This record gives sequence, C-alpha cells and structure tokens, in this order.
Amino acid sequence: MIKKLIPFLIALTILLSGCTPQRSGPASDSAGAGSEGTDSGFSEDTAPPILTSYPGTLEQLIAGATDVVVGEYVGPRTVNALYNRGTFLDFTVKERFRGDPSITSVAISPGQHTYWIDGTSTLYSEMFLTYEQGKTYLLILKREVGTFLADRYLLQGCVYLPTDDFSQFSIYNEKPYHHMSASPETVEDVYEIVRNNVSEDAPLYYSRDREGQTFLTGDELFRAAAKARNTALHRIRTLSLDVESEDGYQAWTCTTNHTVKEITVHFPSEAQITQGEEYSVLLTHIMIHNACEGKTEADFYQQYSRTSL
Repeated sequence: MIKKLIPFLIALTILLSGCTPQRSGPASDSAGAGSEGTDSGFSEDTAPPILTSYPGTLEQLIAGATDVVVGEYVGPRTVNALYNRGTFLDFTVKERFRGDPSITSVAISPGQHTYWIDGTSTLYSEMFLTYEQGKTYLLILKREVGTFLADRYLLQGCVYLPTDDFSQFSIYNEKPYHHMSASPETVEDVYEIVRNNVSEDAPLYYSRDREGQTFLTGDELFRAAAKARNTALHRIRTLSLDVESEDGYQAWTCTTNHTVKEITVHFPSEAQITQGEEYSVLLTHIMIHNACEGKTEADFYQQYSRTSL
C-alpha cells in the first residue's frame, strides 16, 4: 500500500509547492525554514518529499556518529539570513560520550524529509519528535561543517530518548527493539550500549568524518571540486568590499580570468582579504532564478571551502 501511495504523495508535493525561486549550484548551506516556536522545527505547511532510507541499528548509528551527548533542550531558534536560514534546535551539553569536549552546546538542524525504510511499510520523520525545554535527551549526531556557517548537527536514525522517561525511547519513530541487538530496560542500559560503541576500536559501519568540504587540502580538495557543479579555479583581483555581513560572509566586487565582466564573490568573514590584491581561489557560481517573474534574484560566486583560497 505504501509503495502505491509514494508516487501520488510525491506528485502532490510538487503540485503544492507552487512557484518558487530555483537555485543553481551545489546544495545550500542553509536548512529549510520552519515555523517559529515549534519544538519539532517544522512548519505545518511543509510537505517534504518521501525519500528511501536504508537504516542502521542503534549500535551502527553510535559507531558512526561524530558526537554522542546528553543535551538539555534550550529551545528553537529561527534565523532568516542568506547563509543561515531555518529553525535550529539548541541544546546545552550535560554529558559527552564522543566528540570535542570543549564544545558545550549543539545546534541541531531538523531533517526536512519523510523517509520510507526500504523493503518495509515504515515511514519516519524527525517532524514527529518533540522536545520540552529544560529536559535532557540522548542525542546521536553527525557534525556538519560548512564554509560560511558555524558547525551544526544532524540527528542520526531519528533516535529519541528523554532521559527521564525510558518508555518514550524510539528509533525511526518505532519501538527501538526492531533496530538493536540488545534489549535495554533502563536509560542506564542504553548508556552502557553507547559506551561499548564509542571506543575508537568499535566496529565502524559509517564514516565518522564530518560532513562538508571545509577542510580538504591539496589534491583531495581539487578532486572534490572537480565533481562539484559550477565550480572552477579562478584568478581574481579584489576591487571593493560591498558587504560585511553579520551572517558570516563578506561580499567583494572582483575581476576574474573567466569573464570580462566584474563578479561578486562571497568569502567567509574570517578570510583575510585585501583590496587590490590577486588571489587564486576555487569558486562556485550561484544563480537564483525566479521562474514565476522571469528574473534572476541573485547571481554571485562563493568560496568553495575554507581551504580553497
């Protein structure tokens, strides 16, 4: 039944989406927008597409996580800026099993999709998870880095465990026992499973590398860039600083060896850019076109990674 419904639901999603600006270039650094004050991070008007998922067990999710913490929920935070858009769920770290001990807070970017587990009738989504301010939760996370944003975190496996209510424990919106080899009966039992799977010699099912192309170097950087859309090595000369944004970027008017016209280039705020200097830099061309009005709303280049200048 689910398989028969999926094409209809996807078509309905496209129909409801209306006329929206189309963005060329790589996936955006920004998360999808949610309604302000919703503790799931989703708008009730959102109709996300259904994607196929190949789930892992709890043990596999833990072993592949970059960060595993117990976090106290602070609340949702909605921002609307060029490189930082959407609703983020803020947590204060109370206990850490894996990850950088100097990081005392995490901002979760809620998933914007509904997933169908391949070969089953199960649908799951983070939109079904709710958090209560002041309560603590076990969080199994993948740290995501970007060129222009502070690090953010993605929840792995839709794992949900309020530390004061073991009965609410779920994985992929289901009772957890379908997705784990052990049979814990208390929160402390789950913590023991975590401890057994965060050691560096634990079986590695998923890469623990942080998401993003931020800190690639040398040949590795150029190989990754060669696969990226609309990305090329430019030789530019900076003419003027036009914008110095609190949103994590600075916009410069530049000349480039790729075209006779001047271009706008966005660099991270921390980049040491000097007017009148020449730089070799990997840039991705971003163009946002409004199909409804038949006009281009934005046309600029952005630095491909923090190490590509």
